[in-house]
Amino acid sequence: MYCFNTRRLPSGVVCAVLCCLVCLGACSKSRDTATGTGTAELVSAEAGAVYPLRLENFDAAGNPYVQVFTKPPERVVATTQGSIEALLKLGLGSRIVGVANIISDFPEDIRAEGEKLPLISNQWPPMELVLGASPDLVMGRAMDFNEGEYGLGTVETYTGMGINAYIWASSSLTGNPVLEDIIDDIRNIGLIFDIQPAADAFAAELQEDLDRLKAVLAGRPGGKKALMITDFDGSTYGQFGAKAKLQNDFLAKLGFVNATEQAGTSLGLETMIALNPDMIVYIDYADSPLNAQAAVADLLAQKSLQNVPAIADRQVFLVPFNDIMGHGYCTIEGLARLAEQVYPGLM
Repeated sequence: MYCFNTRRLPSGVVCAVLCCLVCLGACSKSRDTATGTGTAELVSAEAGAVYPLRLENFDAAGNPYVQVFTKPPERVVATTQGSIEALLKLGLGSRIVGVANIISDFPEDIRAEGEKLPLISNQWPPMELVLGASPDLVMGRAMDFNEGEYGLGTVETYTGMGINAYIWASSSLTGNPVLEDIIDDIRNIGLIFDIQPAADAFAAELQEDLDRLKAVLAGRPGGKKALMITDFDGSTYGQFGAKAKLQNDFLAKLGFVNATEQAGTSLGLETMIALNPDMIVYIDYADSPLNAQAAVADLLAQKSLQNVPAIADRQVFLVPFNDIMGHGYCTIEGLARLAEQVYPGLM
Protein backbone atom coordinates (compact mmCIF):
# COMPACT_ATOMS: atom_id res chain seq x y z
CA MET A 1 0.00 0.00 0.00
CA TYR A 2 1.22 3.49 -0.73
CA CYS A 3 0.89 6.55 1.46
CA PHE A 4 0.89 9.51 -0.87
CA ASN A 5 0.49 13.03 0.47
CA THR A 6 -2.35 14.68 -1.48
CA ARG A 7 -4.84 15.94 1.07
CA ARG A 8 -4.38 19.57 2.04
CA LEU A 9 -4.48 21.18 5.44
CA PRO A 10 -6.08 24.61 5.74
CA SER A 11 -3.88 27.58 4.98
CA GLY A 12 -1.88 29.02 7.84
CA VAL A 13 -0.47 25.71 8.98
CA VAL A 14 2.76 25.89 6.97
CA CYS A 15 4.79 27.50 9.74
CA ALA A 16 3.39 25.08 12.28
CA VAL A 17 4.42 22.17 10.10
CA LEU A 18 7.95 23.48 9.75
CA CYS A 19 8.42 24.64 13.33
CA CYS A 20 6.72 21.80 15.14
CA LEU A 21 6.96 18.64 13.09
CA VAL A 22 10.75 18.90 12.93
CA CYS A 23 10.78 17.82 16.55
CA LEU A 24 9.11 14.47 16.01
CA GLY A 25 11.08 11.62 17.57
CA ALA A 26 10.78 8.33 19.38
CA CYS A 27 10.72 6.67 22.75
CA SER A 28 14.05 5.86 24.40
CA LYS A 29 14.85 2.21 24.00
CA SER A 30 17.53 -0.20 25.08
CA ARG A 31 18.74 -1.76 21.84
CA ASP A 32 21.81 -3.40 20.41
CA THR A 33 22.49 -0.97 17.58
CA ALA A 34 24.33 -3.60 15.61
CA THR A 35 21.41 -5.99 15.51
CA GLY A 36 18.44 -3.70 16.08
CA THR A 37 17.19 -5.94 18.88
CA GLY A 38 16.44 -5.20 22.50
CA THR A 39 13.69 -4.45 24.97
CA ALA A 40 11.73 -1.26 25.51
CA GLU A 41 12.58 0.72 28.62
CA LEU A 42 9.61 3.06 28.58
CA VAL A 43 7.06 1.17 26.53
CA SER A 44 6.36 -2.22 28.03
CA ALA A 45 3.40 -4.16 29.29
CA GLU A 46 2.54 -7.16 31.39
CA ALA A 47 2.30 -10.40 29.43
CA GLY A 48 -1.15 -10.80 27.95
CA ALA A 49 -4.08 -8.41 28.11
CA VAL A 50 -5.24 -9.22 31.62
CA TYR A 51 -7.22 -6.31 32.98
CA PRO A 52 -6.45 -4.16 34.78
CA LEU A 53 -3.56 -3.80 32.35
CA ARG A 54 -0.61 -1.68 33.51
CA LEU A 55 1.23 -0.15 30.57
CA GLU A 56 4.35 1.92 31.15
CA ASN A 57 4.27 4.75 28.64
CA PHE A 58 5.69 8.27 29.10
CA ASP A 59 4.67 11.93 29.22
CA ALA A 60 5.72 14.75 26.89
CA ALA A 61 8.94 15.28 28.86
CA GLY A 62 9.90 11.63 28.49
CA ASN A 63 9.17 10.70 32.08
CA PRO A 64 7.83 7.16 32.60
CA TYR A 65 4.09 7.28 33.22
CA VAL A 66 2.04 4.19 33.98
CA GLN A 67 -1.37 3.92 32.37
CA VAL A 68 -3.90 1.50 33.85
CA PHE A 69 -6.53 0.11 31.48
CA THR A 70 -9.48 -1.54 33.19
CA LYS A 71 -10.95 -2.73 29.87
CA PRO A 72 -10.34 -2.29 26.15
CA PRO A 73 -10.99 1.34 25.14
CA GLU A 74 -14.26 1.97 23.36
CA ARG A 75 -13.94 5.65 22.39
CA VAL A 76 -10.60 6.79 20.97
CA VAL A 77 -9.41 10.20 19.83
CA ALA A 78 -6.29 9.83 17.66
CA THR A 79 -4.36 12.97 16.73
CA THR A 80 -1.51 11.63 14.62
CA GLN A 81 -1.99 9.93 11.28
CA GLY A 82 0.34 7.05 12.02
CA SER A 83 -1.76 5.99 14.99
CA ILE A 84 -5.03 6.47 13.08
CA GLU A 85 -3.79 4.25 10.27
CA ALA A 86 -2.60 1.57 12.70
CA LEU A 87 -6.00 1.49 14.42
CA LEU A 88 -7.76 1.18 11.07
CA LYS A 89 -5.38 -1.50 9.87
CA LEU A 90 -6.12 -3.53 13.00
CA GLY A 91 -9.88 -3.30 12.55
CA LEU A 92 -10.49 -0.75 15.30
CA GLY A 93 -12.08 1.98 13.18
CA SER A 94 -15.46 1.65 14.89
CA ARG A 95 -13.88 2.75 18.16
CA ILE A 96 -12.44 5.99 16.76
CA VAL A 97 -14.67 8.90 17.80
CA GLY A 98 -12.40 11.72 16.70
CA VAL A 99 -9.33 12.37 14.55
CA ALA A 100 -7.21 15.43 13.87
CA ASN A 101 -4.21 16.65 11.90
CA ILE A 102 -4.85 14.52 8.80
CA ILE A 103 -1.90 15.35 6.57
CA SER A 104 -2.40 13.10 3.56
CA ASP A 105 -4.63 10.56 1.91
CA PHE A 106 -4.94 7.31 3.80
CA PRO A 107 -3.48 4.14 2.24
CA GLU A 108 -5.79 2.75 -0.39
CA ASP A 109 -6.97 -0.30 1.56
CA ILE A 110 -8.22 1.82 4.49
CA ARG A 111 -8.98 5.07 2.65
CA ALA A 112 -12.76 4.76 2.44
CA GLU A 113 -13.05 4.02 6.15
CA GLY A 114 -10.52 6.69 7.09
CA GLU A 115 -12.32 9.43 5.18
CA LYS A 116 -15.52 8.71 7.13
CA LEU A 117 -13.93 9.25 10.55
CA PRO A 118 -15.18 12.25 12.53
CA LEU A 119 -12.69 15.09 12.08
CA ILE A 120 -12.57 17.26 15.22
CA SER A 121 -9.79 19.55 14.00
CA ASN A 122 -7.80 20.14 10.84
CA GLN A 123 -4.65 20.54 12.90
CA TRP A 124 -3.76 20.07 16.58
CA PRO A 125 -6.98 20.07 18.63
CA PRO A 126 -7.26 21.93 21.93
CA MET A 127 -8.44 19.97 24.94
CA GLU A 128 -12.02 21.21 24.72
CA LEU A 129 -12.42 19.63 21.27
CA VAL A 130 -10.87 16.38 22.46
CA LEU A 131 -13.14 16.23 25.49
CA GLY A 132 -16.14 17.03 23.31
CA ALA A 133 -15.75 13.60 21.74
CA SER A 134 -16.03 11.93 25.19
CA PRO A 135 -12.97 9.67 24.73
CA ASP A 136 -11.73 7.02 27.12
CA LEU A 137 -8.36 7.02 25.30
CA VAL A 138 -6.43 9.86 23.66
CA MET A 139 -3.57 8.82 21.40
CA GLY A 140 -1.04 11.11 19.77
CA ARG A 141 2.51 12.46 19.61
CA ALA A 142 4.61 13.57 22.56
CA MET A 143 4.79 17.16 21.32
CA ASP A 144 0.98 17.38 21.27
CA PHE A 145 0.54 16.54 24.95
CA ASN A 146 1.23 20.00 26.34
CA GLU A 147 -0.69 23.12 27.24
CA GLY A 148 0.88 25.36 24.61
CA GLU A 149 -0.60 26.82 21.44
CA TYR A 150 -0.45 23.50 19.62
CA GLY A 151 -1.12 21.37 22.66
CA LEU A 152 -4.08 19.16 23.48
CA GLY A 153 -3.35 18.99 27.23
CA THR A 154 -0.98 16.95 29.34
CA VAL A 155 -0.95 13.23 30.01
CA GLU A 156 -1.32 13.99 33.70
CA THR A 157 -4.44 16.10 33.11
CA TYR A 158 -6.18 13.40 31.08
CA THR A 159 -5.26 10.72 33.57
CA GLY A 160 -6.66 12.87 36.35
CA MET A 161 -9.95 12.94 34.47
CA GLY A 162 -10.03 9.17 34.19
CA ILE A 163 -9.05 9.24 30.51
CA ASN A 164 -6.12 7.13 29.35
CA ALA A 165 -3.44 8.81 27.27
CA TYR A 166 -1.01 6.95 25.04
CA ILE A 167 1.94 8.67 23.38
CA TRP A 168 3.07 7.05 20.15
CA ALA A 169 6.55 5.70 20.91
CA SER A 170 8.16 7.06 17.76
CA SER A 171 7.32 10.63 18.80
CA SER A 172 9.30 11.10 22.01
CA LEU A 173 11.19 14.39 22.14
CA THR A 174 13.79 13.07 24.58
CA GLY A 175 14.84 9.63 23.33
CA ASN A 176 16.71 8.28 20.35
CA PRO A 177 14.09 6.98 17.93
CA VAL A 178 14.34 3.96 15.70
CA LEU A 179 11.81 2.62 13.22
CA GLU A 180 11.44 -0.47 15.37
CA ASP A 181 9.52 1.71 17.85
CA ILE A 182 6.63 1.83 15.38
CA ILE A 183 6.45 -1.95 15.51
CA ASP A 184 6.49 -1.87 19.33
CA ASP A 185 3.52 0.49 19.24
CA ILE A 186 1.58 -1.94 17.06
CA ARG A 187 2.16 -4.65 19.66
CA ASN A 188 1.10 -2.31 22.48
CA ILE A 189 -2.13 -1.52 20.66
CA GLY A 190 -2.75 -5.24 20.59
CA LEU A 191 -2.37 -5.41 24.35
CA ILE A 192 -4.48 -2.32 25.06
CA PHE A 193 -7.38 -3.53 22.91
CA ASP A 194 -6.92 -7.24 23.62
CA ILE A 195 -6.31 -8.09 19.98
CA GLN A 196 -2.80 -9.51 20.35
CA PRO A 197 -3.04 -12.13 17.55
CA ALA A 198 -3.90 -9.57 14.87
CA ALA A 199 -1.46 -6.96 16.20
CA ASP A 200 1.38 -9.42 16.60
CA ALA A 201 0.85 -10.79 13.10
CA PHE A 202 0.95 -7.29 11.61
CA ALA A 203 3.98 -6.37 13.74
CA ALA A 204 5.77 -9.52 12.60
CA GLU A 205 5.03 -8.64 8.96
CA LEU A 206 6.46 -5.15 9.45
CA GLN A 207 9.50 -6.51 11.27
CA GLU A 208 10.15 -8.96 8.44
CA ASP A 209 9.96 -6.13 5.90
CA LEU A 210 12.30 -3.96 7.98
CA ASP A 211 14.78 -6.79 8.56
CA ARG A 212 14.86 -7.48 4.83
CA LEU A 213 15.55 -3.81 4.16
CA LYS A 214 18.31 -3.65 6.74
CA ALA A 215 19.94 -6.75 5.29
CA VAL A 216 19.89 -5.31 1.77
CA LEU A 217 21.24 -1.95 2.94
CA ALA A 218 23.90 -3.44 5.23
CA GLY A 219 27.43 -2.65 4.19
CA ARG A 220 26.53 0.48 2.30
CA PRO A 221 29.09 3.26 2.89
CA GLY A 222 27.80 5.44 5.71
CA GLY A 223 28.38 8.99 6.86
CA LYS A 224 27.16 10.84 3.80
CA LYS A 225 25.11 13.95 4.52
CA ALA A 226 21.41 14.23 3.75
CA LEU A 227 19.44 17.45 3.90
CA MET A 228 15.66 17.28 4.42
CA ILE A 229 13.97 20.35 2.98
CA THR A 230 10.63 21.68 1.80
CA ASP A 231 9.10 24.82 0.31
CA PHE A 232 11.92 25.77 -2.06
CA ASP A 233 10.77 28.92 -3.84
CA GLY A 234 13.85 29.56 -5.94
CA SER A 235 15.81 31.40 -3.28
CA THR A 236 14.81 30.12 0.16
CA TYR A 237 13.68 26.84 1.69
CA GLY A 238 12.67 25.26 4.97
CA GLN A 239 14.71 22.48 6.56
CA PHE A 240 14.18 19.70 9.10
CA GLY A 241 17.10 19.40 11.48
CA ALA A 242 18.52 16.71 13.74
CA LYS A 243 15.68 17.11 16.24
CA ALA A 244 13.52 15.25 13.74
CA LYS A 245 14.73 12.20 15.58
CA LEU A 246 12.92 9.28 14.02
CA GLN A 247 13.87 10.67 10.65
CA ASN A 248 17.54 10.52 11.68
CA ASP A 249 17.21 6.76 12.10
CA PHE A 250 15.39 6.63 8.75
CA LEU A 251 18.39 8.35 7.15
CA ALA A 252 20.89 6.23 9.07
CA LYS A 253 19.39 3.03 7.72
CA LEU A 254 20.10 4.42 4.25
CA GLY A 255 23.69 5.21 5.22
CA PHE A 256 23.27 8.96 5.77
CA VAL A 257 23.44 11.47 8.61
CA ASN A 258 21.36 14.62 8.93
CA ALA A 259 23.31 17.48 7.39
CA THR A 260 22.12 20.01 9.96
CA GLU A 261 21.28 20.32 13.63
CA GLN A 262 18.92 23.22 13.07
CA ALA A 263 15.41 23.50 11.73
CA GLY A 264 14.09 26.63 10.15
CA THR A 265 12.20 28.48 7.45
CA SER A 266 13.27 30.92 4.75
CA LEU A 267 16.86 29.70 4.68
CA GLY A 268 19.02 31.01 1.85
CA LEU A 269 21.02 29.17 -0.78
CA GLU A 270 24.23 30.15 1.02
CA THR A 271 23.20 27.90 3.89
CA MET A 272 22.64 24.97 1.56
CA ILE A 273 26.02 25.53 -0.06
CA ALA A 274 27.71 25.61 3.36
CA LEU A 275 25.98 22.36 4.40
CA ASN A 276 27.16 20.73 1.16
CA PRO A 277 24.79 17.72 1.31
CA ASP A 278 25.35 14.52 -0.65
CA MET A 279 21.59 13.93 -0.89
CA ILE A 280 18.55 16.17 -0.60
CA VAL A 281 15.18 14.79 0.44
CA TYR A 282 12.46 17.18 -0.66
CA ILE A 283 9.37 16.61 1.49
CA ASP A 284 6.02 17.29 -0.15
CA TYR A 285 3.71 18.14 2.74
CA ALA A 286 0.06 19.01 2.90
CA ASP A 287 -0.90 22.61 2.16
CA SER A 288 2.46 23.48 0.64
CA PRO A 289 2.00 26.64 -1.43
CA LEU A 290 4.37 25.25 -4.06
CA ASN A 291 4.22 22.47 -6.59
CA ALA A 292 6.80 20.02 -5.28
CA GLN A 293 7.87 18.62 -8.65
CA ALA A 294 8.39 22.11 -10.06
CA ALA A 295 10.31 23.10 -6.93
CA VAL A 296 12.67 20.14 -7.30
CA ALA A 297 13.28 20.97 -10.96
CA ASP A 298 14.01 24.58 -9.97
CA LEU A 299 16.39 23.39 -7.27
CA LEU A 300 18.36 21.22 -9.69
CA ALA A 301 18.63 24.13 -12.13
CA GLN A 302 20.10 26.64 -9.65
CA LYS A 303 23.45 27.82 -11.04
CA SER A 304 24.87 28.65 -7.61
CA LEU A 305 24.26 25.08 -6.38
CA GLN A 306 25.90 23.13 -9.18
CA ASN A 307 28.97 22.29 -7.06
CA VAL A 308 26.86 20.90 -4.21
CA PRO A 309 27.23 17.09 -4.44
CA ALA A 310 23.48 16.41 -4.21
CA ILE A 311 22.84 18.75 -7.13
CA ALA A 312 25.87 17.76 -9.20
CA ASP A 313 25.04 14.05 -8.84
CA ARG A 314 21.26 14.57 -9.21
CA GLN A 315 20.66 13.05 -5.80
CA VAL A 316 17.48 15.00 -5.03
CA PHE A 317 14.45 12.87 -4.21
CA LEU A 318 10.82 13.89 -3.82
CA VAL A 319 9.24 12.12 -0.84
CA PRO A 320 5.61 12.40 0.31
CA PHE A 321 5.31 13.68 3.87
CA ASN A 322 3.71 10.53 5.21
CA ASP A 323 6.55 8.39 3.83
CA ILE A 324 9.11 9.97 6.15
CA MET A 325 7.27 12.07 8.75
CA GLY A 326 4.11 10.05 9.34
CA HIS A 327 5.40 7.98 12.28
CA GLY A 328 3.34 4.96 11.23
CA TYR A 329 3.79 1.83 9.19
CA CYS A 330 3.88 3.97 6.03
CA THR A 331 7.27 5.23 7.23
CA ILE A 332 8.71 1.73 6.97
CA GLU A 333 7.22 1.40 3.50
CA GLY A 334 8.57 4.85 2.68
CA LEU A 335 12.09 3.72 3.57
CA ALA A 336 11.83 0.93 1.00
CA ARG A 337 10.61 3.32 -1.69
CA LEU A 338 13.38 5.84 -1.07
CA ALA A 339 16.01 3.09 -0.92
CA GLU A 340 14.95 2.03 -4.42
CA GLN A 341 15.63 5.56 -5.65
CA VAL A 342 18.90 6.11 -3.80
CA TYR A 343 20.32 2.71 -4.76
CA PRO A 344 18.76 1.77 -8.13
CA GLY A 345 18.68 -1.98 -8.63
CA LEU A 346 19.78 -2.76 -5.09
CA MET A 347 16.28 -3.67 -3.94
